Amino acid sequence: PAEKVAAEPFSSRYNFDSFIVGNNNRLAFAAAEIVADKPGEAYNPLFIYGGVGLGKTHLMHAIATEILRRDPRKNIIYTSCETFTSEFIQALQSKTINDFKKKYRSVDVFLVDDIQFLANKEGTQEEFFHTFNILHQANRQIVVTADRMPKEISDLEDRLVSRFGWGMVADIQAPNFENRVAILQAKAEKQNLKVPQEALEYIAKTITTNVRELEGSLIKLVGAAAIEGVAITPAFTERTLKDLARSGGSNKTTKQIIRAVTEHFNIETADIMGQKRTKDLVYPRQIVMYLLRELLHQSYPQIGDALGGKDHTTIMHGVNKIAGELKHNTAVEADIKAIKLALN
Repeated sequence: PAEKVAAEPFSSRYNFDSFIVGNNNRLAFAAAEIVADKPGEAYNPLFIYGGVGLGKTHLMHAIATEILRRDPRKNIIYTSCETFTSEFIQALQSKTINDFKKKYRSVDVFLVDDIQFLANKEGTQEEFFHTFNILHQANRQIVVTADRMPKEISDLEDRLVSRFGWGMVADIQAPNFENRVAILQAKAEKQNLKVPQEALEYIAKTITTNVRELEGSLIKLVGAAAIEGVAITPAFTERTLKDLARSGGSNKTTKQIIRAVTEHFNIETADIMGQKRTKDLVYPRQIVMYLLRELLHQSYPQIGDALGGKDHTTIMHGVNKIAGELKHNTAVEADIKAIKLALN
């Protein structure tokens, strides 16, 4: 039997029971449960994509925890794409590539976070491709996460994109208001925190795109009330969260981003939302698309709706255009930096 691989520790709090299921993540959750029940037999690979802080890593840990609970002998590796890449480079430099291959190609379950970081890394993509094939042919379970669907990851080889589509591709969207309240209620109950319902609802209205920020704000609110020795009233909640929003600078809204862009380029909101395709309007419009994607992790249809019903392909093109320009165009980089600064 293969030598037991020392996996990164799996957090027992990231299990299926502690994952709040809603319409935004139901498919990904169901697929993860099936994979944990029958690793290597169904949905191989499982590809989960979505924005930062929405639960992708939670589901990965839950899969690993459940598989090990059922069979502690299973060899499982959970790694980030960046760790895989750095280990591969180190193995090449130290001439230990065979040890590297043995480590990754002998596992029962291979979990890789943030696969989008394989983009532009030809050598690592080649190695990952062969590792994927060997594991897949041996019916070893592969689970991959990314911030976007496979075909949207630029500079990723077609053969890898194709393989990621062999099993199940499931997305996780930002939770709606009711789900956000449920997440906060579950967090409060688990940690025996006494928080009024109005405070939970205020947090859920204030933070809309990131579950981690949602839970973090709850803990900060309770901590601030304990330090100040006061009750958690609606007024105290509002004051505390406004301070948090100012210091964190991450709780942006679609309107705020559109306003920051229009002010930067000295144009009207109606111009951004409209259909005119003159160069002086197309570029700011694409900047908005890019920032809604990067800062709020919105899906292409969500961005299209926010910009007056523009179609999915137009949004995808706009986001990719700005992302491409950022690599070599200092003027675009300066515009983005100035707008982000204005947002803070």
